Amino acid sequence: EAFLCYRKALQLAKDRYEGFTARNNLGNLYARCGQPEQAMAEFQQCLALNRFERGMTYNNIGLCLRDLGRAGEAEESYIRALEVDPRLIQGYLNLGGLWFRQGRREASGLLFEKATRLDPDHPLACLLLGKFYISEGQFGQALPVFRHLVTLTPRQPEPHLYAAISALRMEPPREE
Repeated sequence: EAFLCYRKALQLAKDRYEGFTARNNLGNLYARCGQPEQAMAEFQQCLALNRFERGMTYNNIGLCLRDLGRAGEAEESYIRALEVDPRLIQGYLNLGGLWFRQGRREASGLLFEKATRLDPDHPLACLLLGKFYISEGQFGQALPVFRHLVTLTPRQPEPHLYAAISALRMEPPREE
């Protein structure tokens, strides 16, 4: 039913921006329904419709390529997203996650750090940076990140919060 609504919105779109919004939402819907090829086709059309949202569109295409197992192309798309919009936190997180899975750990850590510098209160950026530090055995650097993460959503338990609390409990004993 949602697919039909967005298709109707495309027919009724009065301008390029409305068409972009409908296509972008349709692409996101396809992606959530596990149809990355259809999602990517919608996002490709978005690139021609709206020059202001291109960074996020390239990021979304990268996610589709990742889901299709095309890591090299996903990497190119994330990099393109960051060239277009150097403040796109999701681009840093997605590229960092890809590089981490590829074993490019130092480079991924730098991207997670960059994301938290851009928005120190971004829960996912804090979570990924903290997890990165833990994976590197850098508990001293991870703890302040996780402590901050816990303060971001005190009334709203989220997976991020639980991961931070778990990490804080793993603090190694202090040497005296």
